[in-house]
Amino acid sequence: MECGYLGELSHMAENWTLKGSGPEALTIETGNEAGTWHAELRQQEAVAQARIYHRWSGDSLELDTYFGQLAQQWRGWEGAVEWGGECLTLGATHDGLGHVTVTVVLHGEADRDFDRWEFRGFVKVDAGSLDAIARDAAVLDP
Repeated sequence: MECGYLGELSHMAENWTLKGSGPEALTIETGNEAGTWHAELRQQEAVAQARIYHRWSGDSLELDTYFGQLAQQWRGWEGAVEWGGECLTLGATHDGLGHVTVTVVLHGEADRDFDRWEFRGFVKVDAGSLDAIARDAAVLDP
């Protein structure tokens, strides 16, 4: 995957949101432009957006598979279960009490105006909601 800057998310494409227990959320949108997904990470007072280019091979995000595998282990797991690549990475940890913290990292490439950047945030969800999250994420991969 390659990374790039994103202006604003449109409302003409399929999108999926991983909503946390507070104001934090990760939104991924697909279908705006051939070969791209857009990601937006919202935290308390900050928002970061990035355009994620997938390979011409037609790679899919497969977030439904990732969250489905987490849902199968809803009682807990050791360490972080990771997903992603160069521009967007997720790492899910389980506290053993039914809560999952998804660490989200967006990366942007350097251009003539900016150095390479990274924005890291956290989205906390209940382990019991992982099945629904996985089902909802299937909209991203036709």
